[in-house]
Amino acid sequence: MRDSQGPLQPEDWPWRNEPVNRQRLYDFYARQAQVALNALPPAQTLAEFPGLDSGKYGHWGVQTEKDWRDDRWNQMNLGGVIAGVFREANTTVPKGVCLQIGVGGVWSACIDPGNRLSVAALWKGGFVEFATQRFGLLDGLSPKGDRIPVSELIPPVLGGTFRYHGYYRHGARVIFSYGENGAEMLASPWVEGGRFVWIKGPSNTSPLREWIHGGPLRCGEEIITHGTTGVGSKPYVIDTIELPVKNPWGSLMFLGDHDFFSNGDAAICTLMGDVWIARGLDEDLKKVTWKRFAAGLHQPLGLKIVNDEVYVLGRDQITRLRDLNGDGEADFYECISNAFTSSPAAHDYITGLQCDSEGAFYFAFGNQGICRVKPGHDEVEVLATGLRNPDGIALGPAGEIVCAAQEGDWTPASMICQVQRGAHYGYRGPKPGPLGHASPLCYLPRGIDHSSGGQVFVEGDRWGPLQGQLLHFSYGDCVHFLVLRENIDGVTQGMIVPLPGEFASGAHRGRFNPRDGQLYVSGTRGWSTYAMADGLRICWATAANFSLKSRSFNRWTRCICISRDNHCSRRICSPPC
Repeated sequence: MRDSQGPLQPEDWPWRNEPVNRQRLYDFYARQAQVALNALPPAQTLAEFPGLDSGKYGHWGVQTEKDWRDDRWNQMNLGGVIAGVFREANTTVPKGVCLQIGVGGVWSACIDPGNRLSVAALWKGGFVEFATQRFGLLDGLSPKGDRIPVSELIPPVLGGTFRYHGYYRHGARVIFSYGENGAEMLASPWVEGGRFVWIKGPSNTSPLREWIHGGPLRCGEEIITHGTTGVGSKPYVIDTIELPVKNPWGSLMFLGDHDFFSNGDAAICTLMGDVWIARGLDEDLKKVTWKRFAAGLHQPLGLKIVNDEVYVLGRDQITRLRDLNGDGEADFYECISNAFTSSPAAHDYITGLQCDSEGAFYFAFGNQGICRVKPGHDEVEVLATGLRNPDGIALGPAGEIVCAAQEGDWTPASMICQVQRGAHYGYRGPKPGPLGHASPLCYLPRGIDHSSGGQVFVEGDRWGPLQGQLLHFSYGDCVHFLVLRENIDGVTQGMIVPLPGEFASGAHRGRFNPRDGQLYVSGTRGWSTYAMADGLRICWATAANFSLKSRSFNRWTRCICISRDNHCSRRICSPPC
């Protein structure tokens, strides 16, 4: 087969001539299929995807580390608080909360909620800084300024029981809430007379209590953007919603997840720690209004709205964001659960918050696996393990759990898994027992999806004929797929069908809006992706003709035969259909 890079249907690939795609090989397997269908006798073997391990078509493409250097996070107004992996000299705090304290925020501190609110570091003259490599997303937070010894600083909680509840924002003040030996307490770090102090006391008598009911707006300005609706005769078209990339705080729009309120408004989190509210998501997208709702979260890659309240999954905890005074801005960053292990390693992200009908939360983490947190429980239940760097999770209408893993150690190719309880999917080596190296739903060759995102089940009947079907997103290739599933002898297997259209970002989250029934997709730009930008929507075009009439497939000895209108080419099936 000739090495041809152009897509077979150029109209489906609007970004094909952009520099990031200059060495991209389109439709490799479709071209192979064309050759195989016309070959007599049928070919016994097919060539592998070019550059499987390296080279211009390999995992890294033509990108290098210099393409991912970015200093913009250091220019961002963080709002005086940022959670993250704190690193300074010999000190590493996996779940640190860094904040500016005192009048004018001249002093800064790193507080460790996992160690009774101890002071991990104290400095003045600056706040925090991020490394420039890979957009600053690997190396955590470092202090910027002159270090102040903390050997004589004591935490507000010395002994007995301790339970962290979160913190309140009120102007420059951060007030931590916690339980101490059964009593509800408040504590706020501050600078008085040139010395660091803790102001603390019972929540019902502390002078801090006047600051826990909502404070003045910190980010009052709203930003207006406009959307672009898709065109064409395809059954699905992609509309693009412009993001508030120009904003007073220099906030970056690396989208982590999104979900919808009952009225159709959206909440969107970013990897740099923001949560934004978007209103005006109507049919023509002429006026979309954005408001910065929260800031300072720890690389959130999961967001779920439950009973019109926003829950965010960071690398440190599940946080409920509560607007206490109704001004459109979060005042209480409530810790729902921080019981899961958070690795300080550079590439250990925690992704894809979901919630079931009983209020239990689910998420995916390469170190622990598929995790569930039940309401009212402190412990984390691990449902399955062995998934390498998963980026998202889906819950199905029948209770199915679906997740994807990335190629690498003990994972020969990216793969979609319909999770079996107690199963291990191979990462870091197999385990004993029949489920010690469970099989995925399907593998994804590198020429199809070299870095998988999340999944979503189609909800409702307003998005065409695919009700209840499973969709899969590709962060690396900026595309999406229909996943066909079939259960044979108690084992679920699957295959994917590419859906037309190319996203401008690395797609990894999809949610259906209850107001219009359409699928909204968000994503981000990082390393090893063909992404151009962030923030997208897919719309169902009702006037178009959808041609996929059958969703069944059958396993054969030498091929997978897709059944459409009960017709199959006997020439390529063995045994024949």
